[in-house]
Amino acid sequence: MIFSVSEANNFIKALLDAVPQLQTIFVRGEISNYKLYPSGHHYFTLKDEGSALKCVMFRGMASKLRFRPENGMKVIAFDIYQVPVISEQLGIPYVEMDELLAMSDFVSVHAPAVDGGALISAENIAKMKDGVVVINTSRGTNVDEAALLAALVLALCLSIPAFAAAPLVRDEMGLFDADTYSQLEASAEAASDGHNCDVYFLVVDSIGDADQRQYAKDYYLANGLGSGSEQSGILFLLAVGSRKYVTITYGGGVTAFTDYRIEQIEDAVVPYLSDNDWAEAASEYLSMCADTLDFYAEHGEPLDVDNDTSGWPILLLIVIGVPMIIAGIVCGVLYSQMKTARLKTEANDYIGAGLKLRVQVDNYTHTDRVQVYDPPHEESSSSGGSSVDSDGFGGSSGGSF
Repeated sequence: MIFSVSEANNFIKALLDAVPQLQTIFVRGEISNYKLYPSGHHYFTLKDEGSALKCVMFRGMASKLRFRPENGMKVIAFDIYQVPVISEQLGIPYVEMDELLAMSDFVSVHAPAVDGGALISAENIAKMKDGVVVINTSRGTNVDEAALLAALVLALCLSIPAFAAAPLVRDEMGLFDADTYSQLEASAEAASDGHNCDVYFLVVDSIGDADQRQYAKDYYLANGLGSGSEQSGILFLLAVGSRKYVTITYGGGVTAFTDYRIEQIEDAVVPYLSDNDWAEAASEYLSMCADTLDFYAEHGEPLDVDNDTSGWPILLLIVIGVPMIIAGIVCGVLYSQMKTARLKTEANDYIGAGLKLRVQVDNYTHTDRVQVYDPPHEESSSSGGSSVDSDGFGGSSGGSF
């Protein structure tokens, strides 16, 4: 039996509508592979120890969210009076207040006012994680507004220098240990410093069947990456689980990194990826990006096919050294085969016995000479530069390793 798309959807809907238990259903699980597209739709996976469900939250529903979902996010609860349906049917575990405050990235208050002081007090705010989001839906005195305002002012003051320190090495699968990550982040900051072009290295687990270039572009825009108003930067995406990679550039990064240079960078990095040497691949990428931006700053033009002198010594060695070696070998062989002639008193003494010379005259009736006109040809040269797609991104199409 063959269904059209509409028929298949209607058939599935009828099956779901026929099961009462599916009319109101909650699914609990851990968020993974979360991705926010520029369209506003949220794509993610809900998983537990044995299974996974691919999910989408469309823009209309997502606009009602008051927080940003993140990978690994789960729900925990605290209540003086614990409700069995919360823990048993919804699978939301109850914890103590101090544990909830210490673990939560988002704290949502849904409780009436209680005696004994505010739930969100200066003391409890101090126990929260940095960057926590507090959502208050309750009435009364559950939130100490003065303490909350003081914490917000302090957080704003502390975050001003952090705006310029957003991570450049984005390890979203925990590939690098703490020391390696710190070293790579320092290298990325050094490469980007003073060039108005941020250098990013992004690591994710798997992107499935998604196109790596489109994935990288969506990530770049959704996370507001790049330096300055043009969002200038370069990003290398490493999808470890999918064994895919790609390099994209944006803003001023398109000019600074030519197609020729990006090809050089990927040719140097991919062999490390094939060997699963992730740290060395990232280090090589960041080093070559630093050299590229330094060259641009020093010469006022990007490193390209017509001004790259890094290969000249090897080229000279090939052009001059190799022919000299070959000539030396040939001369040595001929010299070893040469027989030295001894001085004789008469010319005939140099000729072997039985050979007699006779007079020979060659006469030519005419000579033909053919001339062919060869018009001058213009020298061809590579145009170099950077290719840009309709979205304003440069870079490569990527590949697999």
